[in-house]
Amino acid sequence: MAKIPSKMIFRFLLFSWIISLILGISARGEEPVRVAIFPFEFQAKESLGYLQDAIFVTISGRLVEEGDIEVVEPKRLRSALPTPETTEISEEMARNIARGLDADYAIIGTLTKVGEFVNIDARLIGIDRPAPPLRVASQYQGLENAMKGLAEFADSTRRRIVMASAAPQKEEKPGTQSKTASIYEKVLEGIRGEKPPPPQPAQGLETFQTLATFLRGVDVGDVDGDGMNEIVLIDKRTLWIYKQTGGRLRLFRKIEGHQKD
Repeated sequence: MAKIPSKMIFRFLLFSWIISLILGISARGEEPVRVAIFPFEFQAKESLGYLQDAIFVTISGRLVEEGDIEVVEPKRLRSALPTPETTEISEEMARNIARGLDADYAIIGTLTKVGEFVNIDARLIGIDRPAPPLRVASQYQGLENAMKGLAEFADSTRRRIVMASAAPQKEEKPGTQSKTASIYEKVLEGIRGEKPPPPQPAQGLETFQTLATFLRGVDVGDVDGDGMNEIVLIDKRTLWIYKQTGGRLRLFRKIEGHQKD
C-alpha cells in the first residue's frame, strides 16, 4: 500500500475542518488604509538580507488580518526606490515614495545585530493623515525574540492606524484602487513545493516558520469551493483565511479556538 505523505494528510484535515465551519460570509466593502513597508536596513558583520522577507511577512500579516488595512506590493515599492537594493531610507524619502504610491502610512526600520543581541529601531510615519507618532527601539536576545518584538510593533501600529482612521479627517482621498499582490507569495513557494533558488534560502516555509514563530502553519487551497485558492494561516488558537479579490488581500474568515500546547 502506498504511503500517504504527511503534508497531504495535514492539508486534508485542515481544509475539511475549515469547510465544515464556513457557511458563507460577505466581504468588506470599505476602502482600506494603505501602508508601505520599506526594506529594513541591516547593520551586522554577517549578511542578514535573508531576513527581509520574514520581517515583511511578520509586520504585514498583523496589519491586514482584519481586512481594513492593505499593504503596498513589495515589487511595486522596490521599483520606486532609487535602486532595488536600497535599504538606507530616510523619513523624507519614505514620505515622498509612499505618497507617490498612494499610501497613507510608511514603516521604516533598522536591525542591528551584535553577537546574540539584536536591536530594532522601527517607526510608523503618517503621510497625509494625522497619526500619533510611533517609534520602537528595543534590544532582544536572539533573532527569534526580535521577530516576536516586530510582531508586537505591528500590533501597536495597527492600533494607531485604526484609532487615527476612526477620528474625523479634514480631507479624504477619493477611492483609488491599487494592485496589492499576495504578501505571502514567497512563503507559499515553499508550500507548493516550488523550492526557491539556492541564493535565497529564507523564502521557504521552514525558515519562515522558524523566524515568524507566532505562526504554526501556512497553506493555500480552495476552501470554499469557488474555484479560487485562499491563503490560510494558523497560530496557537486562531485561524485566518484570506481571499485575493480585485488585486487586494482581504480577510475572508477568522476562527478563534482553544489554545493547546
